[in-house]
Amino acid sequence: MINNIQEHHNEEEVHKLNMENDVSKWRSELEFLEQEINFYLLLLASSLIERTRSNHIDAKYLVKQFHELKDLNNFHYKTCIQFQNKLQGIEECDDVQCDNAYLNSFLIFKNKLDTHFEVVRTIKRSAFQYLQNGIEAYEN
Repeated sequence: MINNIQEHHNEEEVHKLNMENDVSKWRSELEFLEQEINFYLLLLASSLIERTRSNHIDAKYLVKQFHELKDLNNFHYKTCIQFQNKLQGIEECDDVQCDNAYLNSFLIFKNKLDTHFEVVRTIKRSAFQYLQNGIEAYEN
């Protein structure tokens, strides 16, 4: 659920809402990635790959990468749910030190997810290139 910023919200409340919105978006992205990863695994294991002139060793390597990515994505998804629940505690903060602790946790988590999403993009780029090369070889 995306929370909207209202005129009556102060700066601290705006930061909290932004964090909640970001975590909600990350959770949604991680959920979709699970579906994407499963799609790639099905595609790479399908007879379509057999029909192309693709290197089957590369396909096996990509399958291995997507299985590892699936495990990693699942870990980050569970961590995201835990973090989303933990973030509810920010409402109880009554001093700057407490707010900063949540903000620091948020930034650390954000950096981990940014790294994860970059790994995802790299693996997907490899899969795109592999599939494109296979299609082009099949067409020629």
